[in-house]
Amino acid sequence: MKSCVRAAWLVLFLCHPVSAAPPAATEKPLTLKVVGVHDGDTITGITQANEQVKVRLDAIDAPELKQPFGQVARKALGDKVSGKTVTITTKKKDRYGRTVGHILLGKRDINLEMLEEGMAWHYREYSKNKRLQQAEDDARAGKKGLWTDPNAVAPWEWRKSEKIRK
Repeated sequence: MKSCVRAAWLVLFLCHPVSAAPPAATEKPLTLKVVGVHDGDTITGITQANEQVKVRLDAIDAPELKQPFGQVARKALGDKVSGKTVTITTKKKDRYGRTVGHILLGKRDINLEMLEEGMAWHYREYSKNKRLQQAEDDARAGKKGLWTDPNAVAPWEWRKSEKIRK
């Protein structure tokens, strides 16, 4: 009996190959031509079928445009992807209907680069990715980008204070 159960498990294992896609990717990757950069963590692209897609970069949160370094982060992202064809490994849709995912430009992980350059925070509430966290930690230690400001305020804290202020 035990050998039959083992054989059944083996058949199930062999018949269901392990996916090569990263665990966060849940949809088919998107190929987009970037036509707009809203801020340091949101772009707009056009598919080959001429559909417009707004993409929120997964696992990072860049300063808001009116925040210190907000415009700098927007320019940094724009310099990387504006007018270029990118691949988005999609994760989900957010509450605003934006596609959430990682931007890949060739083999470059743009989300990771934004953290490495100190243009964003690793959004720990939504991501436990150690590589991304290390990138933020290294940028902080090296006082890169927004980390040149010893009193940098996380975007989620800034948004809260803006709601209270209004």
